[in-house]
Amino acid sequence: MFTATATLMLPSTVTGSWPRPRWFDVSMWGRPLDTCMMDVRFREKFQDALAVVKHRRHVVDKIEHRPLDYPKIWRIAQGKAKKPVRFGTCCSQVMALFLDIHTPKYKDKREVVWDMAEAMNKELR
Repeated sequence: MFTATATLMLPSTVTGSWPRPRWFDVSMWGRPLDTCMMDVRFREKFQDALAVVKHRRHVVDKIEHRPLDYPKIWRIAQGKAKKPVRFGTCCSQVMALFLDIHTPKYKDKREVVWDMAEAMNKELR
């Protein structure tokens, strides 16, 4: 635990969205994501929009940790804020949904998720 924030409540939220391209003209309308993903029109546009944000990648080799500089990003954000900043990331299960596996090094998505989780754990620690 960090003593600087040990006694502070760090409010956070999961509301909001990335800027939408004009062609992303679908909405969840209060439905759960898994329900929306069954709609082909929503799924295609959602995956395309997410690819723009995430720079969609194809898995072609074993996933390994490469520094993403999260501590630097957090320090920059904290330096610009008047209140403590809570930093979060996308979980490996969600990231793996949008990866295509093109290597014999993985038998299934579970192995991809595990390696991504290990890499993210290393980065966040």
